[in-house]
Amino acid sequence: MQSCHGGYVVLINLTTDQIAAYKPLTHELDIFPLPPEEVAVSPLFDFHIVISEEGQPDFRMVFVQRLGMSQLRVCVFSSATREWKVLPWVEAPTPPQPEDDGAPPTPPQPEDDADGMLTFYTGMQVNGSVYWKHTTQAYVLVLNTETLQFSRVDLPAFLREIDSMLFRLGQTRDGNLCMVGADDSDAETGALVVWFWRADGDGVEKWMLEDIFPLDTFINVSHGNGTVQVEAVINGFVYLSTKYVDEPESLLSLCLETGKLNMLFDYTYTSPAHPYIMAWPHSLVVCNKEDSQTKVTGDSVADVGHLGTKQSPYLLDVENSRANKATA
Repeated sequence: MQSCHGGYVVLINLTTDQIAAYKPLTHELDIFPLPPEEVAVSPLFDFHIVISEEGQPDFRMVFVQRLGMSQLRVCVFSSATREWKVLPWVEAPTPPQPEDDGAPPTPPQPEDDADGMLTFYTGMQVNGSVYWKHTTQAYVLVLNTETLQFSRVDLPAFLREIDSMLFRLGQTRDGNLCMVGADDSDAETGALVVWFWRADGDGVEKWMLEDIFPLDTFINVSHGNGTVQVEAVINGFVYLSTKYVDEPESLLSLCLETGKLNMLFDYTYTSPAHPYIMAWPHSLVVCNKEDSQTKVTGDSVADVGHLGTKQSPYLLDVENSRANKATA
């Protein structure tokens, strides 16, 4: 299973050399071949489906091939022509990172990628773009699925080497870009940190710290060895899984607007999860959106006692924050 988007689930089988786009709501299955032989497909590739905004049944499937430390090219399948199109190689965007913590920006180092390749975690599809976080650098590679052009967005230094299980990009309820990162090094002092992409007082768009939630909101620290994993951020909801040693996982949803936490599956859940939103059938469009979300997420577990951004000692620069705690 590769990805979920627009009511489709993307599946790939390298044994049969097939890719499938499946719609669980209607049980439609569209199977097509892997890209041409000139494109060496790897199990590490992730395919993303692009749906027409005009509601047309046609779709495109895209993925990005990497060559060395700087070359990228896009491959696109069209369900209308039933053919793959392989675009030319281009240079990966590598602008300098901002000096968030006063230290000079750190350029990517060859030794960061043992195989001599640009290395990224699985892509996240949000607002018409696919985002790939670099595994050892504080930035995401961005592909605009309409123009098929690359760009790069830098991240706070705290997210430089964060694991993909603790980092997700997504949307607010208003459809704006946001991201969630978790520091789980210590459940008692760690936190789930939320940023929104928006303009500052000078009109410059950047990551703005929105809220902070202590990890013990989601984990009972008295149980010991509890872990939190960020599964997805969709329409203003963060989907989290929690697990304790030798116990099945739980799946939770956190509303970023209200701070309300809901239990979806309690100790009956097995990861990984792939939450996604399917289009409502026309007969149900008249349903109240808020009521329908309440029915889906279930009964409330608790109202999250989130820390906010002013009262919390937890800073964007986590290393400085920990240093302050150590000397306190």
